[in-house]
Amino acid sequence: MEERRDHTLMGAIAGSEEISIFETEVVKDAVDFKWETFAMASHRVNAVMHIIQVIIQRVYIAHVYLQVPTYYTQSMIDDHQPPITSFKVNERVNPPPNKQLLFCIGVCLLFPLRYDFVQLQRSGFRNYFAKGKNWLDVVHIGMGYYNIYLQMRQNSDGTYNTWELLEKLVMITVVVTSLMQTFFFMRIVGSFSYIVTMIQSVIWDLKVFMVFFFTLMVMLSAVLAVIFCPTADEYSKIGPFFGGIATTIRLSLGDFDFDILTKDVQDGGLNTKQHFLYWAVWMLIIIFSCMIFLNFIIAEVSSSY
Repeated sequence: MEERRDHTLMGAIAGSEEISIFETEVVKDAVDFKWETFAMASHRVNAVMHIIQVIIQRVYIAHVYLQVPTYYTQSMIDDHQPPITSFKVNERVNPPPNKQLLFCIGVCLLFPLRYDFVQLQRSGFRNYFAKGKNWLDVVHIGMGYYNIYLQMRQNSDGTYNTWELLEKLVMITVVVTSLMQTFFFMRIVGSFSYIVTMIQSVIWDLKVFMVFFFTLMVMLSAVLAVIFCPTADEYSKIGPFFGGIATTIRLSLGDFDFDILTKDVQDGGLNTKQHFLYWAVWMLIIIFSCMIFLNFIIAEVSSSY
């Protein structure tokens, strides 16, 4: 009965909109007691296992992905047993995974899996998935094991797909969710808790600004597209449309590229009148995106802080 009243008290405090209530000594003592008695030990164990998992994950990425690419030759295809049928000459060789490191990552994921399973049992399916943090846990654990499966999956000819697009997308997702989980566990330390909470608040407050800023970038890239087509080598794989958006974003961040101005007209450059038009549009983009909107984001971050 005493524990039930305690839960009711903490629930009422957590749901209160009076922020000043958390500055009172009684509430501080109650929160510290609950944290040290029921939650701190469990969270510290999970934090240690998460840190170990992140370290092993980083070692795995360095071992598998930070390699000089090699390519199949005709002799490699002919001499391979069984014969390689899914790859061609001059196609990149996918390095084999480090199964020992993947096994260690899978063991580390058992700790958050057990914790979230117990939490699901106690709170119920609906209450559990009503919290955004629990969705992050599910994605982190699910994608973690899915990543292990993809990395260890073999083709019929004995080759692996560690450097293929799906495997890379899943690995990137695992790294991003691991970063978000790391921020969550950093809140255990009091000196980090305020910073993590501030970052979450700032990102949430900037959502409207980011939509507005991206809309501006798309429209200004259309203005640039009227003047010239971005043909830089770095845009050869994504096409001129997304290359134009990337060019506009780079301009807004102060990354200036004037190669188009140095080309002759015969090579796709601009004539004299187009030069004047380019500089007028360039000035417009710098004023709106670099000088005005970047100051907006600084003001918004300062306000949230």
